[in-house]
Amino acid sequence: MRLKILLVSLVAALFSAAPLAAGPVFVVVGSDTTSLLTVELQNGKAVITNTKQLTPSVAPSTFPVITYADDPANPLSVYALRNDGAAIIEANATDGAWANGSYGVLSGGVFDDIAYDGGQSQLYGTSTDGKSLWRIDGPASFTQVNPFPDAGIFTEIAIDETNGQMYGIGVSGGTLYTINKTDASWSSIANFTAAGTGTLGSFTDITFTLDGQLYGMNTTAIYEINKATAVYDPTFFPIEDSGGNPVTVAGRFAAVPEPGTFILIAIAVGAAAGVRLRQRPAATAAMAG
Repeated sequence: MRLKILLVSLVAALFSAAPLAAGPVFVVVGSDTTSLLTVELQNGKAVITNTKQLTPSVAPSTFPVITYADDPANPLSVYALRNDGAAIIEANATDGAWANGSYGVLSGGVFDDIAYDGGQSQLYGTSTDGKSLWRIDGPASFTQVNPFPDAGIFTEIAIDETNGQMYGIGVSGGTLYTINKTDASWSSIANFTAAGTGTLGSFTDITFTLDGQLYGMNTTAIYEINKATAVYDPTFFPIEDSGGNPVTVAGRFAAVPEPGTFILIAIAVGAAAGVRLRQRPAATAAMAG
């Protein structure tokens, strides 16, 4: 009888427990460009839940550019590009190890932005002048795909993990483009415009969640964007600390994969047993250390 009651409670908890998260989770570069902030979208806000200081031995020690690597061979990795574009560190969000990874100093290579393609297990970069696309395979192993044709300049790139399509924004941050990873050809989608009003917008960075949703950010807020039309939701998520105070960041971010289904079961079991669990994705928990 006790087992039956527990099973009934477990099933009820599965359907009545609160959602895993109010929204997606991002890793955001702090305004000092030496810290990584875990940011969760909660109740219309982008709330900072954890801060992890980057202390790599590769100088200078500021890393304003990041990309989240959904790499099955090396899960929960963040690649951070040094501010001079000449070094990349690999941060393991599973154990919080922010040491120099397998990439280190990119001898002879300088990059402006980086993006990871999980389907190909391939890191890409744009040249420091934003005029060419490169494949990055290691500290001294990178190959130019091609210069961007027709005077194209792309300062930020991101890859949609649902289909491997690369997107980019230009110097002004006001237009969304698709980019061919094979030959660096590109096509303009549209200028960023607000839904309902048509107000033009611009972003300092873009990133995709694993379900293919595009997000853009500036130094104070995060926005949802329609990747097919470049129309953004004007109901933005202001970045705040846990006390509700506005926070200014470096304007660079990367989406973190959602937690696995096993966490749903853990929450349900905890609820059935009368235990209150605080939902937190694995990457968020790791960064607390």
